[in-house]
Amino acid sequence: KLYVQPIIHVDTGHIAGFEALIRWFHSERGFVSPGDFIPVAEETDLIVPIGRWVMQEACRLLKMLQDAANQVQPEADDLFMSINVSGRQFSEPGFIEEAAEIMENAGINPARVKLEITETFLLSYGASRQWIERCREMGTSVALDDFGTGYSSLSYLLYFPIDVLKIDRTFVQQMAESERGAAIVRSIVTMAHNLDMSVVAEGIEEASQLDSLGDMACDFGQGYYMSRPLPADDALALLGKPLPVTPPA
Repeated sequence: KLYVQPIIHVDTGHIAGFEALIRWFHSERGFVSPGDFIPVAEETDLIVPIGRWVMQEACRLLKMLQDAANQVQPEADDLFMSINVSGRQFSEPGFIEEAAEIMENAGINPARVKLEITETFLLSYGASRQWIERCREMGTSVALDDFGTGYSSLSYLLYFPIDVLKIDRTFVQQMAESERGAAIVRSIVTMAHNLDMSVVAEGIEEASQLDSLGDMACDFGQGYYMSRPLPADDALALLGKPLPVTPPA
């Protein structure tokens, strides 16, 4: 099943978009963690058809959410959908053309889709840069997920035209624990803005974290404090409301 987790404007709490997240509910085993089945899917190449299905469902759902949002709040900005791309999909011939066709068939603007990649994508400079540039040519932005957890993050920002940085939850959770943790997050936000990138802070679990990110002028936030990943119907019910509607217990 495709679930989505809201991504909010940090300054207002209103939903800016969603991240598409796959969930598996097995008839006998119950909930199977993505950490268990995604690595197997990548090893067996099943990640390619799974990724295609996620792209189709995410784009279809974005159209549904956008239409509903326009009814609730006609003057609101367009929503976006962040979609994770695996390394196997990255190397699949025709991926970008297929993605463009899926977006067109769903009736959504490619500019409202953000393709999330990790630093391992960027190890091959030539192929990676070409892939990112082709995504941007069709209007789709590229987000660098889990920023700060690799070894060469700054060099990637120098050579690759990344649009969005997603600050790893590790740094967000350490903000209240040490001045160094808060300084790192503040520095990432400032650097990203100076490079004309937007920033998403992941793993927000407390009101104090959201408040601190607001003071730092972070653009977007995502985490359990606002909302856990949700099925489509529950996500529809949140449109037009600032998050969290009621803070988690």
